[in-house]
Amino acid sequence: IEDFQAAAAQWHGLGAKPSKDYVRRYSKDRCAAVDGLITSLGAAGDYRAVAADPLLNGLFHPGTFCQEARKAEGEGRPIRLPQPALMEAVAALVDGPAELVLLHAGHWGRRELRRRRRQMGRISFSQLLEDLDPGEEQSPPSANPLLDQIGQRYDVALVDEFQDTDPIQWRILRRCFGGGRHRLVMVGDPKQAIYRFRGGDLATYLAAKATASACYELSSNYRSSAPLVAAFNGLMQAPGLRRSGLAVPEVQAKAQRSGPAGPALELLWLGGEREAGQKPIAKGVLERQLAPWIAALTANLIEAAAELGEGTSRRRLGPDDICLLVGDRYQAETLRAALERQGIASRLISRLDVLASPAATALQRLLDALVDPAAGNRLRLLAASPLLGWNARQISEAGATTWSSLAGRLEMLSQRVPVQGLLGVLAELLEAKVLSRLWRQGRLLADLQQVAALVQERLHSEQQGLAATADWLRRLRLDPERSVPEAHLAHSDRELGVVSVVTVHASKGLEYPVVICPYLWQGPGDGRRGGRARPVRWLPPGHSRPRLDIRLNHQWGLGYEAARQHRQAEEQERERLAYVAATRACHRLVLAWGPAAGHHTNPLFPWLFPAAELPSAGDDPYQQHSDADWRQQLEQGLAARGLVIRLLDPPPPRLKPLTLAASPGPALRCGPVPTWGFDQLWGRSSYTSWSRG
Repeated sequence: IEDFQAAAAQWHGLGAKPSKDYVRRYSKDRCAAVDGLITSLGAAGDYRAVAADPLLNGLFHPGTFCQEARKAEGEGRPIRLPQPALMEAVAALVDGPAELVLLHAGHWGRRELRRRRRQMGRISFSQLLEDLDPGEEQSPPSANPLLDQIGQRYDVALVDEFQDTDPIQWRILRRCFGGGRHRLVMVGDPKQAIYRFRGGDLATYLAAKATASACYELSSNYRSSAPLVAAFNGLMQAPGLRRSGLAVPEVQAKAQRSGPAGPALELLWLGGEREAGQKPIAKGVLERQLAPWIAALTANLIEAAAELGEGTSRRRLGPDDICLLVGDRYQAETLRAALERQGIASRLISRLDVLASPAATALQRLLDALVDPAAGNRLRLLAASPLLGWNARQISEAGATTWSSLAGRLEMLSQRVPVQGLLGVLAELLEAKVLSRLWRQGRLLADLQQVAALVQERLHSEQQGLAATADWLRRLRLDPERSVPEAHLAHSDRELGVVSVVTVHASKGLEYPVVICPYLWQGPGDGRRGGRARPVRWLPPGHSRPRLDIRLNHQWGLGYEAARQHRQAEEQERERLAYVAATRACHRLVLAWGPAAGHHTNPLFPWLFPAAELPSAGDDPYQQHSDADWRQQLEQGLAARGLVIRLLDPPPPRLKPLTLAASPGPALRCGPVPTWGFDQLWGRSSYTSWSRG
């Protein structure tokens, strides 16, 4: 206790304010409280009571002490525990049993998964690689007939997107083609290594590059206009990717493209009126403010209808020329809801199974209600679905007459399915107002049409009734392991005339005339889920392969080292993700940045302030200066570097939704008309229709 009081006094002398766990004088005897707990547990002990005790989890735990020490003394200084043997014993008592259970569960789960797969005759893609893994370099190498056969069959191997190669894949390639007899050509860009969660490792790329006999760099950009390439060179060339340690060489614009008038690179300023010393705005608050700003900015771009040039041709910018790049599905849906309020349709681009979409769920509600219109729960589910769109008040206030009328209408529609088909019945059910609302939601209407066509095909080909078809759709929707055929991939990605909303991972390899990146001001999370530390993948000292760290407390010891290494890797990958996002634009790129609490390790900070020291996770520089100071530093820095980047203030709210004029389109005319009637003496059938007919 005296050591804790001395540490608290030292931290107060440094100007820090420790938590209530560490004070310069304790009013109660903390040691006596722990002695009382031990006495009450008895000889058998009670792990639940130990794990819930606030003193053992707080004051006496080394994780709590190290966390407070880093707040007061900074991240870089080594921390010396008072009574280290005793505090480490407390950590072993509190965390050790649960960690042993997790360790056992992890090893048992891997063995059991392999056993079950072997029993069912299944093998995963990662297991295929593991079984082919030749291991680390040995002298002489172990025998592997399959890899030897592949090496003998081919003389040249070309590996595209090599930056996404994981260590096992590289060992296989090196064994097959790295002996000197072959020519192994590796094509990749380390700045686009963004698949770490799949095992893709930047260190693998760098190690492979070190073994190459020659290295060639591409310096021509055939995607972006000359003004955008010039602005991007100025923004990126000096700092490069500082966290990843990668240079960004200057490139030359080779595309014959011309964009809208004005700067090709813009920065939306997200700062407010905060004074120095005040805590910056929280991430959630800023995200809620940002969505309507981005929607208004998008509407303004569409309304301006600027001209784009492609060679000698010119055309006006439309909604499908704009792409919003996001980090996850939540951000995508938030932006799409804001776009919808502005009257702008959008699409979420991904390789989505259309039967896993909300449209398939909505159609399931219709099929179930058509099968049994008298079931009240099915009627309510259909009413709450997007097909009818009743709100909670309408459903709660609907009387028996309303439900009876809906049931009668569904009974009538179910009898028309054999004649009109499901698509015809669906068209009759949806009112014009509902169709307009569904269209504004972007992909929902397109997905609904595709799912209805698939169900209609099933009804026609199998000659099944509605009940059997509803069960078929339910089985496919709820099957987590089914392989998705090409016909079931969502076609709504191909819809034209709507704004694209894409995750950065899915945007790799794509390009858009105008790209808006609203969320690059965010840094990685704190590695916690539900208030508890989650396991992290890291490379312990002295090991050649990554391990999974399952320690419950990531504030001290090896747990802290694992968490710090993992966070640094996340910061580096977030930087590379930002590079991928920023290089998708052809004509105009819009970034957004502003000080937000806890997000000072964002990827834009090194690009915008290349002379500043890189902020660390525990050192937040935002609070030291006001938002006005940060804006002034930003403007002065851009001017000193001669960068043509226009700073944008958040656009004012739009009072009316955007109204798009319908495109004229080509004139319609009648095609060829058959001059003979249909021959009804023959037709096509199937064994199923005969057996059931």
